[in-house]
Amino acid sequence: MAVASEPGPELQGLHLEWSDMQGLFGGTTLRVAGDGTTLVVINGPGTSETKSGTISPRNVHALLRDLLQLGVFTATSSVRPGVPDEVMLRVSVTLGDEKLEIWRWERDLPHGEFATLKDPIGDSMALFRKTI
Repeated sequence: MAVASEPGPELQGLHLEWSDMQGLFGGTTLRVAGDGTTLVVINGPGTSETKSGTISPRNVHALLRDLLQLGVFTATSSVRPGVPDEVMLRVSVTLGDEKLEIWRWERDLPHGEFATLKDPIGDSMALFRKTI
């Protein structure tokens, strides 16, 4: 997927999402649409918060560019089944009828001495948070 140097009308059908939502413990979902609308959903035991907003097309464009540079959309999803109550980190991009979803089980992320290794799925949350 190539990204133009400046935002254009091709972003209108774009939807980006990062989520670690889990049925038992809740989590966070961050959504950014090509038109600049944003949605943050945070759920936890007994709590729920939703915040909507807007960002500039330039910021939508920058998020898409940064996700591509991080290697999110060329990463591979976890291949093993999850364990009970394990959190799944998920990044998806939708453009028109096309959808790409990449996910990683939390226990597949680098930990301990290997935590300095980058994981595009785990690291992409920071890009979404910086943008919204």
